[in-house]
Amino acid sequence: MIWGVGIDLCDADRIEKSLAKPSFLDHVFAPAEQALLSALGEKRRAETAAANFAAKEAFLKAVGTGLGGFALCDLAVLRRESGAPYFCADRLRRRMGFRAGRDRPSQPDP
Repeated sequence: MIWGVGIDLCDADRIEKSLAKPSFLDHVFAPAEQALLSALGEKRRAETAAANFAAKEAFLKAVGTGLGGFALCDLAVLRRESGAPYFCADRLRRRMGFRAGRDRPSQPDP
């Protein structure tokens, strides 16, 4: 049942300043996301990082934990070849104790 609808936004300029700090990158973005961000130009990097942060915030609100529920770097927002974003929760699953074979990791486009 859906109880409400919301929009999560993040200021790209604010994120751009934070991206200069390695501790911010490690705290908020999974290694795969960091690789994605490092391959982008400066402006696209900040916009993509802000979009990923907002997507993670929305995901964690939707599962009922909010930002304090999990480490942000355990949930990755990646891109398919088409450019469409998808969540990869492999690190989150491992931390939560899902066993191999019971749960399949997120798969990229074939």
